[in-house]
Amino acid sequence: HLTPAPYYDNVALLAFRQEGPFVFASEMHLAQDAFPANGLLNWVNLQANNVRFDMARNISPPGDLRNDPGDSVVIDAGTVRPGAVLTGVPRMYWKMRANPLYIFPRVIPPNPVLGDTVKTASGEVIPNRWSFDLPDNSFLYPGDVLHYYFRAEDDAGGDVGVTLLPADTTGYSFFPGDGQYRPTQYPHPFVVNALPTLLSDTPGDLPRILLWNDFAYPEGENEWAFALANLGYGEGLDLDVYVTNAAANAVGNGLGGRATPAQIEFYDTILYSSGYLSACTLSNGDYNYDAGNDIALLDSWLEMAGKNLLATGDNLAYDLRNSGPATITFLDSWFSVAFVDQDVRPLIENQTSPQVVPITGNTPGVTTSFHAYGGCPGHNTFDAVVTTGLAERILEFTDPNGLGGVYPYAAGVLNQPPTYGDNIVYLPYGFDFIYTSMGPAVPPPGLAARTLLLDELLTFFGHAGSVPPSAVPEVGQLTVRNYPNPFNPLTKIEYNMPTVGDLTIRVYDVRGQLVRTLLEERVQPGPGCAVWDGTDDGGRAVAAGVYFAETRALGLRKITKMALVK
Repeated sequence: HLTPAPYYDNVALLAFRQEGPFVFASEMHLAQDAFPANGLLNWVNLQANNVRFDMARNISPPGDLRNDPGDSVVIDAGTVRPGAVLTGVPRMYWKMRANPLYIFPRVIPPNPVLGDTVKTASGEVIPNRWSFDLPDNSFLYPGDVLHYYFRAEDDAGGDVGVTLLPADTTGYSFFPGDGQYRPTQYPHPFVVNALPTLLSDTPGDLPRILLWNDFAYPEGENEWAFALANLGYGEGLDLDVYVTNAAANAVGNGLGGRATPAQIEFYDTILYSSGYLSACTLSNGDYNYDAGNDIALLDSWLEMAGKNLLATGDNLAYDLRNSGPATITFLDSWFSVAFVDQDVRPLIENQTSPQVVPITGNTPGVTTSFHAYGGCPGHNTFDAVVTTGLAERILEFTDPNGLGGVYPYAAGVLNQPPTYGDNIVYLPYGFDFIYTSMGPAVPPPGLAARTLLLDELLTFFGHAGSVPPSAVPEVGQLTVRNYPNPFNPLTKIEYNMPTVGDLTIRVYDVRGQLVRTLLEERVQPGPGCAVWDGTDDGGRAVAAGVYFAETRALGLRKITKMALVK
């Protein structure tokens, strides 16, 4: 049926001929962020802290009552073009930023790693399925970061095709640890963070904050990254990052499936988000469902006393209320809220994106107002909860006219269990759905409301002293042009960077095939240029025709059209 609604204009649907083999992988079959396999942190013998390169998925049958991740990662790769054959087995390329604390020799595997066939339990080869592994001992250690990608080639009558996974490898050579946490440059399913980041051999010398994205890549990742970067928090210095691969699949790889209390005890603060998931949030060790036990891990950590937890998620309370005695106890004890309904909208006059305002005089000192965005393209449902016990309602939903004091439902809760002296802040919506309000309470130019809110909460948690919130660079400040155009024999691609950041410039042909990577490095603010001489990455001259220079930086992408004439 027809309704008056916004519409998209200038939409083009393009179909491209398959130019190489197919390569596919499920996130649950890729490598998971991990902690040392010994379940401890050995500060005396650092070499004992081996971190395994393991699959995200638990491969043990439910009856075994175990949570054993697969030892290898697995992809599917094969031919689809008529008459094509693979020119060899698929390969996995890897690159690691090693923690400089570890000066002892490591086992260095081949690069690339050649794929191995996968067989059924009866020994039959599974067609088009390949496994890859890296050493589980003397290779990865806490604080290392590993990037990897897959490459497969086929030959169709002399036409050699190449396929990469991920298809866009921008950021493969970029690593955190340069003093800031920036928006994602490389897809996290192809990143392994070996945690925690040990900064020295002094017990407890590691980042004080752990960001746990228990949602799914890439949802929520950039929102956290921008906010933390604006506040000056550096990954591998001020905070560590743990992302649950395929979070909605409940495959035992939440934080409770990969870490022990002894390995997270030195984190003062955990920032957690389950986004819009209404299931598969905090697991309770149910081997018939999710063999990880996030609840037991967080219970132990919070009972260490003096901890800070910021827990966000649209339906986190709903999932905890419906997942068994352990999760109900966790909700009652640590959040101290009573669950009312999975969808607060009917209870607040059907507001899809209600305004949220602070309660005057709230203990954390929150002053930021914002909208809990639940609108298009899908409608989010935020939990309706009310406080119980000693919990304090620190944020509330306003009525459609912006008036507070109308509804009893909490938009933000602080619980401070007197026995342990913890600070637990619970928001019944995902962090990435905190949107800047329009109107008189708009933050300063360039500052997102979620940045200001996070700054206030981290300050309350005792993490003040980074840098004042800084604005995100304006989109228009990144400029790119090339000249001469048309060109022969070379052209210059000039850029102007508004701030320090990672910059990639690549040349593609009209079929979308990568021709040449001209630049892939961290650059300083100001002008610069890359020169293309009409050759590919192998140094071979390319044919005359139209080519495209793709420039990526600061989360932006610009395309420049170029014509090579001969």
